[in-house]
Amino acid sequence: MAFCPIDRTRIGVLSFWKVKDGVICNTCGRKIGLIHGIDDAEEIARSYTVDELKELVSNHQQVSRKHAKVQYS
Repeated sequence: MAFCPIDRTRIGVLSFWKVKDGVICNTCGRKIGLIHGIDDAEEIARSYTVDELKELVSNHQQVSRKHAKVQYS
């Protein structure tokens, strides 16, 4: 069983987000605006590293679609 690198909670089998260099839990994903089923959410999540997402969570910021488009252009 893996643990979220941001808040150290246990990550369930179906309750995580894949990012560039690992996975994060759904709770941290929601804090930064990632919601399963929303257009481009998976692509947006995969455009960030764990460290970038840690910074967003600590600064109470949201992910950006622009970030994903720049990464995959």
